[in-house]
Order: sequence, then C-alpha cells, then structure tokens
Amino acid sequence: MNAPATLLTSFRRKPLVLLLSLCMASAAHAAETREEPGIGMMLVQTPAGVSQPMTLLDTAYDVSVTGMQLSAEVTQHFSNPSSQWANARYVFPLPEKAAVRRLLVTIGERQIEGLIREKDEARQTFEQAKAEGRQAALVEQQRANLFSIEIANVAPGAAISVELEYVDQVSYRDGQFSLRIPTTLTPRYIPGFAHMPDSFEQVATSGHGWALPTDVVADVDKITPPQIAAALGGDNEPDGDSKPDDESEQIRTHQLTFRAHLDTGLALDSVSSSTDAIHWQASASGVDVSLEGQSRLDHDLALSWTPKPSAQPQAALFTQQQGDQHYGLLMVMPPVIRQQSLPREVTFVIDTSGSMAGESIRQARDALQLALDRLSPQDRFNVIEFNSSTFPLFSNPRPADEYGLTMARRFVNGLDADGGTEMYGALQQALRERDERQWAPEEGYLQQIVFITDGAVGDEARLFEL
Repeated sequence: MNAPATLLTSFRRKPLVLLLSLCMASAAHAAETREEPGIGMMLVQTPAGVSQPMTLLDTAYDVSVTGMQLSAEVTQHFSNPSSQWANARYVFPLPEKAAVRRLLVTIGERQIEGLIREKDEARQTFEQAKAEGRQAALVEQQRANLFSIEIANVAPGAAISVELEYVDQVSYRDGQFSLRIPTTLTPRYIPGFAHMPDSFEQVATSGHGWALPTDVVADVDKITPPQIAAALGGDNEPDGDSKPDDESEQIRTHQLTFRAHLDTGLALDSVSSSTDAIHWQASASGVDVSLEGQSRLDHDLALSWTPKPSAQPQAALFTQQQGDQHYGLLMVMPPVIRQQSLPREVTFVIDTSGSMAGESIRQARDALQLALDRLSPQDRFNVIEFNSSTFPLFSNPRPADEYGLTMARRFVNGLDADGGTEMYGALQQALRERDERQWAPEEGYLQQIVFITDGAVGDEARLFEL
C-alpha cells in the first residue's frame, strides 16, 4: 500500500533558534552482555570520585501528533542524595530518527536552557563552566537512539528537573499509523577485545559505563550505563544476582505517565496499543489518549491508529501560526486498492544468543513458525541462525515446498539460546544470498530479509556499511 504524501510549507521564513546543546558522537560498541533491560540511572560523582545513583522520582510523556508529525515533551524529576557538591551523568533512549529541539534543566531554583553548538565547542564550554564551579548541562548523542546528559556542580540534596522536547515522524504501514516511545535501555553486546586501563583512576573517570572499550567499539563506557532493574528496583549490575542493599532500596521502580493528542484530520476506525492498556476519546480537535493507570519503564510504549477505509483518496490540511509565521501541512491518503501478491524470496535471520534465553526465544520460535506457515508454494526461503557464529539451514534459498518446510520446522523447533550476538556475519550471509541468487530478477521475486532479535550491539556503523 502506498504511503500518505505530506507537504510542509512555510509562508514566511525567519531564523529558528533551538535551545539545546547537542553534540554528535562517533559510532561504536562493548565487550560484555547485560541480558535484562533496565531503567537508566542518573549517577552523581563527588570530588573524591565516589559515584552513587540519584533517585528518579517520576517520568511523564506528553505527545502531540499532527498528521504524520510528532512532537513529544519528556519530563523527569531526580533528587541528589549526596551531602556534597557533585557532577551528574544520565543516559536515556529516544526514537532513532528523533530531533531534539529543546532542553531545560532546573536545579533547585536555577534554570539552564540549552543552546545548539558544534560538538567540540559545546564540550569545551561545558568543561570550562564545570571547572569554574558554575552550574551547566551538556547533551550528547552517543548513538542514533541513545543520548546522554551531564550536569555540573549539583548542590547537596538538590532537586533536578529535566525537560526534553523532540520531534519525529509517525510510521505508516499497511493502512495503519503508529508510534513507539522507548522507555528503557537495551543492553548492548560489545564485540572485540577489551582494552585494559592503565590505572583504576582511568576507569573511575571514564564515561561511567560497566564495560571497557574494545578494538571494535572505542566508546563503550559511554553506551553501557549502570541501570536498575525495571521490575524490582535496586542495583542491576551485569552479574545481577545480589539483592538490593539499604541504599539502593531508595530507588524503586517508578512509573510512566503518558498522554497523547492525535490530530489526524481523518475519521478513525480504531486506536489501540499492543503494549499497554489505554483509554481514548474523540473530541472536536482530534483524539485524546491516556494510559489506564501507569506503565512500567521496561518496554517500548506502542500506539497505533487506523483511519476508516475509503475507495477514494482523502486529504487533510493542517495550518499553524506562530507569531507572524504561518505554516501549512497537506497530507493525502491513497485509496484502498487490493493488489495481487508477488512471489517472494525470504531469508529469515534469527538471533539465538544468550540474551534470547527464556520467553524471548520461545516467542521468536513461534513467530518464525507462523512466518513459515504463511509462505506460499511459489515462494523461496532460507533460515539463518546466529549467535557467536552463523548457521544457515540451506546453502541457498529453496522453494517453499513440503520437504523444505518440514526441514525448516524441525530446525526452528531445535533452536536454543546461547552464545554471543555476532550480527555482522549473519547479516553478511543474508545479503550475500540476495546478491548471489540463482535466478534472474525478471522472474519477479520480491526479496525480503526478516531479522528476529532482541539484542542491541555496539558496532551499528559497521552493520550499516554492509
């Protein structure tokens, strides 16, 4: 199905000042694997180098959707448990295509509003303010979906409020609009060999990560922040076996409050969430959505809405005025057209690393069995398993006949979770099959790669180069 077309126009242009100190970072990964997602922690570090977690009091999302444009405001409140002046660092997730446009940090009665600067200039300005004893904040982008914030010179017992605003686009697929809001940090698998530090001080003054840099991922310490367990609270270090002590008991699983306003410009058939119980109500200006209660910060929050089907094209026009500036956005929805399906060449790639143990591998096996059942006789397919190594079922994609499907179902039933998350070799194998197929493209096969994983890795840039 065709996607809706959008046209964004500005009737009068003026410079837009974005209040954010945002720094782009390099790409990389880490050497160990934390298997359970958790809530990101804000750490305070005293002048003596002692780190302890701040108490995260609450998190709130306020989302506004206009057509296919999304604007979200995230507010989090912390308190500094230290009896000394300290510096703080916090790592948090955002959608990978989001653009941060505003940052406001409130420390006690003082407000710090971000300004956009080049990476090196922003870091230099922050370090200078930090050395001079002034309160300052710096936001850096560590990955496409991972940001960090550093706050200098936080007073003992001070309350901290972080307000972050970003813009993004909602997704449209198969006649349905959707958005996803990440609320937790996915532990990253870090390939390569670790570089051992020269001294303990080097570790203590690094990016506060739980892993050491490797020959593949140099900035591991910046993308492996300490976390607390989303289900229990307390310290969730990689070994994960110890019970929370008295100090970490102060950090409890906090809940997420969420509300959204959908101005779709179209009559909706349904609004739903595959992750949380929601309540929605239509109004004159759109649809208001809220959670039924609160949500735990251990999963992505997903929301989707479906317009009423129409055999004719539909259009929605949105306008906005800010001062003497006028903006317009036109969204055109294609009609619902039934099309004949093409024969497919599908390569299923399934992660069987240690992080997939338990419910993840059971769900992955079930999903793959369902995908095999939906293949038609004219399709071709293959299944590639990967963990620390790569194991293709067939040397090349083969017809989805009774023999091939029987072999595949037995193979999938025997999959178990163990080992590392070496995505590179598996993706390389799948792409090689696509490029070295034994039949000509004029035969009309639709080529697809379906990648099933729960993992995150540190060497994204290397994967994107394939």
